[in-house]
Order: sequence, then C-alpha cells, then structure tokens
Amino acid sequence: MPVGLFLIVYAAAIWVVATRPRVSRPVAWTAVAINVVYAVDAIVAVVSGWFALTVLGTAFVLLQAAAVALFAAAQFYALRRSV
Repeated sequence: MPVGLFLIVYAAAIWVVATRPRVSRPVAWTAVAINVVYAVDAIVAVVSGWFALTVLGTAFVLLQAAAVALFAAAQFYALRRSV
C-alpha cells in the first residue's frame, strides 16, 4: 500500500512537471535519481526477501524495476543530449 501511494503521488508530480513549457534541469535530474533508486530498491526488495512474494509477484516487481530503469536511462540520455 505505501508503495502504491508513493507511485500515485510521484506520477502526479511527474505529470505536473511534464505540463510545463520548460522543465528545469534539477527537476529532471531528480526524476532520474528517483527512478534509479526505485529500480534498485525493487531489486533489493526481491533479493532480500523483504516481502513474501509469489513467483508471479517476483516477476512483476522485477519487470517493473526493469521498466523504471529503462525510463531512467532514457531520461538520462535525453538530459545529456539537451546541453
């Protein structure tokens, strides 16, 4: 439940930032950092056994971590090119 609530707030914040005509670099870098931390934390949660996940739950969390890592990589690449 806490992770879901965080994701709702984070998605709303990203939506607000994305509706701006110009996104500040520090805000964009913060989004990249949050995505990286989230992806790493998801993997750590699975590996450490913090939560009792089923096989399907484990696969979902790992796929979600991979998707978020890809978002972070795309954001990082875009920020590096926007110099």
